[in-house]
Amino acid sequence: MISIAFGLWMSILGLGTPQAWTEHLDDPLLQQLEKASSTGLAATLEDCRLQLKARLGQAGTATNAEYNVAYADWRLAQLLMGQNNDKERIDTLLKEAQTLLEEAKRNSPEDPEVLSLLSGVLGLRIGQSMMRGMRLGPRAGNLLDKAARLAPENPRVALQKGISAFHTPRLFGGGVKKAEKHLRQAVDLFAREPLNAAWPNWGRIDALTWLGQALAKRGNKEEARQVYQQALELEPDMGWIRFVLLPALEKE
Repeated sequence: MISIAFGLWMSILGLGTPQAWTEHLDDPLLQQLEKASSTGLAATLEDCRLQLKARLGQAGTATNAEYNVAYADWRLAQLLMGQNNDKERIDTLLKEAQTLLEEAKRNSPEDPEVLSLLSGVLGLRIGQSMMRGMRLGPRAGNLLDKAARLAPENPRVALQKGISAFHTPRLFGGGVKKAEKHLRQAVDLFAREPLNAAWPNWGRIDALTWLGQALAKRGNKEEARQVYQQALELEPDMGWIRFVLLPALEKE
């Protein structure tokens, strides 16, 4: 439950990513959004989200603007799951994210960033209501498979595959062992690219956080602790690791 409650927390240049993405490399608003996401500041994240929404419809920002608002929706939904679990608000955010990413997909049908994030949003919607699994599950899987074919070395695609496997029973093709494999790949792929890679470049901390959880679930507490410490080196103020995940290792 720890993983589901709060989890789901950078792209190899030129591997299937539209050149237009590079315009956001030094965007302070996205930098602020990332900090708020990692440190659990819901009010700041909401403010960033609203400022990103104000960019919708501006010339030359179609797919980028839609993706960025959807990304903010996805991040805020995760955060609220771990704070107040306002299901109506969370569902509204995820529906908006899905609608925006569907539009972004129409504009850029071969963009692995759009496809993989859309898969992640659908996965989170399934987590909110398992009744949606039969309808949304296969589509989420197909989107992620296509993203992997288009960009097999995109770290966010590997990350989403790891998250998906973590929450999918082994009977249905998932499991923690498979999740660990994908998450290790994501960590390795992130290590090959610079910290200031062009946007989208989120996910480096997420990969470590999820890998740590997979390792902990498989009983490898010492390596899980080392992985969590790597994440804290990137973001020392990440309270979820410091005050929840690390202490949980001592209780298991």
